[in-house]
Amino acid sequence: MNTVFNPYFLVLSLLTGLLLVFGLDLPAFEWDESRNGINALEMLASGDYLNLRYAGDYDTWNAKPPLFIWFQAASISLLGKSVLALRLPTYCFVCVFVLYLFAELRRLTSDRQAFFAILVLLSISGFIGPHVALTGDFDVLFTLMSTAAFISVFRYAQALTFRNAIIMAAFFGLAFLTKGFAVLLPLGCAFIFLLLFYRKALFSRYSVLAACMFSVFPIAWYSIVHFFGAKAINDAGETSSSVSFWHDIIERFTNTGAANTGDKLAAHYVYIFEYLDTRVDYYYILVYLGILLFGYFVFRKRISKKWLHDRPILLLSLSVVLPVSVFACLGHNINYWYLTPMLPFLAILVSYVMEFIWQQNRIFKIGLVLFIVFNLVNRLYEMRKLNHELPQLIQEIDDRYIFMSSLNVQAHLPQDELLYLYLRADTISFDPTLNTQYKVLPKLEQQDGQAVYAEGSSTFLTD
Repeated sequence: MNTVFNPYFLVLSLLTGLLLVFGLDLPAFEWDESRNGINALEMLASGDYLNLRYAGDYDTWNAKPPLFIWFQAASISLLGKSVLALRLPTYCFVCVFVLYLFAELRRLTSDRQAFFAILVLLSISGFIGPHVALTGDFDVLFTLMSTAAFISVFRYAQALTFRNAIIMAAFFGLAFLTKGFAVLLPLGCAFIFLLLFYRKALFSRYSVLAACMFSVFPIAWYSIVHFFGAKAINDAGETSSSVSFWHDIIERFTNTGAANTGDKLAAHYVYIFEYLDTRVDYYYILVYLGILLFGYFVFRKRISKKWLHDRPILLLSLSVVLPVSVFACLGHNINYWYLTPMLPFLAILVSYVMEFIWQQNRIFKIGLVLFIVFNLVNRLYEMRKLNHELPQLIQEIDDRYIFMSSLNVQAHLPQDELLYLYLRADTISFDPTLNTQYKVLPKLEQQDGQAVYAEGSSTFLTD
């Protein structure tokens, strides 16, 4: 049966649409979503499609390749300046991801198990939540590309062909263009999978070819930036390549000078369990149940090496989930969305537990259905509890009906407030002597030297 008309997929499509619609009225979040939006708006305003810009200058914080920002800029060009335009690429990638993963899993497992796996993803805040599927962030596109890369590695291990090697390298390359050197984590998981279970594939000449083809992506990108982009993006003379590798990867995860911005700021050896509790929601119960069942069946010798090798997608999932879990526990400055590429494979592991429960008697089936419904309702309820208010500054500007044809910002503003000023003003300029990152919001209640005032067609924001 065609995947698009599969009854399971039709149900998943309706659920996906419902969940995304529930997130439409959420204001832009101050974190990366607002900064990405400013990067995209600056890109269109400046015509510079190589260098990311923020507050009128080169962005010294976000130095990732701009594949996702290009999609956002295209969406703004199509729909105009709005939060919806910033999020539309994410929503499209969520839909593509659900279709792709369901199509792949129904071939590798069964229709029902593929349905279970995607139900898990749609029911947890680690995926259907801020900074992932509900906002304009890198992580859904990165998860789509890394998942496609993992599936390609799996197919390559099954059939050592030139075509499979090219596809594998291309998806890893696109993952790099989405989130830079964060692709090293998926690459490490793929290496572990091949080393443990398909050593012949790892040392094949096609693997060398794939590695060379992948390396073309970072080499080509940073060569283009070197010759045609900014020579330095900050006063220290650093380039986007040095910032994206040294600060974003080395310092961030070793805590040797990076800003403390993560959920956890030091090695925390049980962090993965906290993540399961807070981001996998009540499905963590099935994760622990799966661990207990696996241990029990190994002890009773009902699981053998042959049983595992007959389920290679299970081996691939373990090769992704376990290394990422170790990384999360040992690394510094970890944010929960760094673990998003692991979630599809954690969902696959949980789907095996759900399939096992389904194959029991009728009482177990009814219990599983109720558990699934409870988790979906809980996800919708938690989404409605998210903040639905605009930033205070923007509310006050809107209440005063301040017209902003051109806007000059001489204040230090949080990212979300600055994004909304971009969306409301026709043109925007900045005092070049000010650093606009993470500073205190000026008070609007001042009577003398009022913080926001209009003069003709120009509006000024001052301290």
